[in-house]
Amino acid sequence: MDVSSEVPDADLARQAQAGEQAAFAALYRRYLPRVYRYFYVRTGAVQPAEDLTSQTFMAALESLPRYRERGTFAAWLFAIASRRYADACRAPSSAPSGC
Repeated sequence: MDVSSEVPDADLARQAQAGEQAAFAALYRRYLPRVYRYFYVRTGAVQPAEDLTSQTFMAALESLPRYRERGTFAAWLFAIASRRYADACRAPSSAPSGC
């Protein structure tokens, strides 16, 4: 059994902020299917869903030093995902279907 599945998101986020790559990797594994599904449902296509998922996790990693526990990690991550999707829909030349 993966021990990281028992560690709360907030603890993993704090560890990731402290530079522990394994903690961010655990959050990535935990949320990858849900973030991908979020985008796939909206775009209806694999490639845009994969691209937006990747962009979301990169943005989360870059923004991690500014993460504060005002809500859940999931809410913070999906706020980033929502902004990525809105940004993609605003780009007329590359807007995914479903926008």
